[in-house]
Amino acid sequence: MPWPRYAESLVRLGVWQTLLERFMDSGHKEAVQACNEAMREIIELEQDELSAVLRGENYHTLWARNP
Repeated sequence: MPWPRYAESLVRLGVWQTLLERFMDSGHKEAVQACNEAMREIIELEQDELSAVLRGENYHTLWARNP
């Protein structure tokens, strides 16, 4: 199921910590490091995408301006 919010909200809402604790409790401690690296990458990708939106790259309006 997709997360419709920013990745940082997973951390702020405690979802991310719960996920990491489940990995630790199940004996997959190495997965915690991989998850943290993935979160850093996701946040970086989000920031890059937001910058593209602000610059108007790869985005188009739904309505064309009338000349």
